[in-house]
Amino acid sequence: MTSAAVPFLATTASGTAAEVIDHPLLRAPFSAGARMCPGNKIANFELLTMVAQLVQDWEFELEDASITSLLDIPYHQGTTVQPQPMPKFVFRKRRPATA
Repeated sequence: MTSAAVPFLATTASGTAAEVIDHPLLRAPFSAGARMCPGNKIANFELLTMVAQLVQDWEFELEDASITSLLDIPYHQGTTVQPQPMPKFVFRKRRPATA
């Protein structure tokens, strides 16, 4: 190491919270550009298929009937927005369609 090394200060390098959250590479879970994950389309398709199957096979609703919109759920703003406390869901298996 040299004596001219400058210590790293995270406060000067990271920018404001809004700049970090709005960074385009943080919005895409598989990065972007030339180094993008080659399996990102398959992973996104698998996730979409799983969610579609859940919606087809299960009925779900919030346990607390007083919650009628997202604005009714208290939240904490950190790196991501997190509900505090997490609302509880009720899942019921859908009945097969009868002919």
